[in-house]
Amino acid sequence: MTAFNAGLLTGWHLGDLLDCVEGVCYAVDRSYRLVATGSTRWDEFARSNGAKQLTSAAVLGTNIIDMVQDEDVRDIYRRHFHSVIATARPVALSSRCDSPGVKRELRLSMTPLHIAGLVYGILVQAVTVSETVRPPIDLFDAQKLAALFENESVLPIITLCSFCQRIKALHRAEWQEAEEYYRAGGTSKVRISHGLCGDCAVKHNYVDEIGQDDSAAIRGAASAGDNP
Repeated sequence: MTAFNAGLLTGWHLGDLLDCVEGVCYAVDRSYRLVATGSTRWDEFARSNGAKQLTSAAVLGTNIIDMVQDEDVRDIYRRHFHSVIATARPVALSSRCDSPGVKRELRLSMTPLHIAGLVYGILVQAVTVSETVRPPIDLFDAQKLAALFENESVLPIITLCSFCQRIKALHRAEWQEAEEYYRAGGTSKVRISHGLCGDCAVKHNYVDEIGQDDSAAIRGAASAGDNP
């Protein structure tokens, strides 16, 4: 059997290659640590989503799972990564990743990197499928929400589904698009707790773990310590 060599996933050549691939691309090792990114598109994406501090240089070596805020969503990504490594087969997901002025649909693919049958890492590629420009929505502006929280520590909590980007206000049964939330009288003066809606739980075969009552969202809302 070929010995595992972490050095296969390091070095300037892999980062340069990922910069040539469509979309935002990065590679993780078998422990899910970021070992390379297509830094140009990664940095552009971080800036456009209000997270300019998360540059490629800043996140290299970080466990990508630890960068996901919600416990249930972390578990879903962990399961997909484990499946890719265990079966040496790719996985593809659809997801939303909105910024204040853009509604964005993504296709996320996870492809095994292997030599002689041994998977030594995963190539993750996020490609934009569609973008719809809209008036800026402060709920998707991480910097504005962080500044608001610094000035007002007591704020109502809403839950944002990490996959479909729909919103659930506390004590409300339905999940809504951000535009619907505002039309119903919603405010931007809130704290965001990331979670998983029931529809996305079913889509990712996770409903048995959270139950049919959207308990993942309820648990997310209760963990008000989440950073926006």
